[in-house]
Amino acid sequence: MSERKIKVSDVFVTIIALSIVFVAVVALATRETHGRSGNSVAASEKKPSTTITREALDDVFNEAMRSHPRPEISEGLYGKIKDGTIRHSYDIENGAAGASFVVLSGSDVVPSRGANVLIPAIYIQPGILVLARNDTRGFRNLQSVLYHEYQHYLQWEATAAHKALFNFGKKHIIGREDCAALWRYELSAYLAECELAKEQGWEAHHFSLCEAYGEPGRFKATLRQLLQGAMSSLGITECAPIWDEAVQ
Repeated sequence: MSERKIKVSDVFVTIIALSIVFVAVVALATRETHGRSGNSVAASEKKPSTTITREALDDVFNEAMRSHPRPEISEGLYGKIKDGTIRHSYDIENGAAGASFVVLSGSDVVPSRGANVLIPAIYIQPGILVLARNDTRGFRNLQSVLYHEYQHYLQWEATAAHKALFNFGKKHIIGREDCAALWRYELSAYLAECELAKEQGWEAHHFSLCEAYGEPGRFKATLRQLLQGAMSSLGITECAPIWDEAVQ
């Protein structure tokens, strides 16, 4: 089966837009200053020069799932990747997107499938996998990223009202309820990710948001800054007042 390449730049607004902040993972693993949205784009430009084959990328990706401390990943995500329930790709053309969970129409993945068939997918920037292959810190970051994105899969599976926010390449008008949903989804995913980091003693490997875990006010304020930086870079400002209310 042949797959079409889909450019990240085709997205208007989905959960993928908020996942831009994952460039902080790359920044941390390369010992760049992290946790400030102003450094994100610069960090994404510092890609590892090491070349790596598709097979080697698959090895790292699979090992990160198999050895993950949470069964949701070692059994759940790994099983769904293996049986094709969730697709994955490393073909991210926009270097600013470190990782994302998206939902594709079937015809975008396999031309013979109908557009009404929805296929969940996880996109990982190859640079994250290269770092994970060469460095323990990078490997833990990859496992954190996978845990975060799997939370979005579970959210998409459970929701009915805001499924369009996950649809890759589908224009979606942002309204107050959409902004509130985006906030809930990202807050929940980042809390889960940081809980994992704390449980496993990975704080030293993580970006600054998790340093605020356990302090709800500080955590929300830090997350709000990160998310707004990502949205502003796309020229989307509608959510700012709603997210301000969420932090207060």
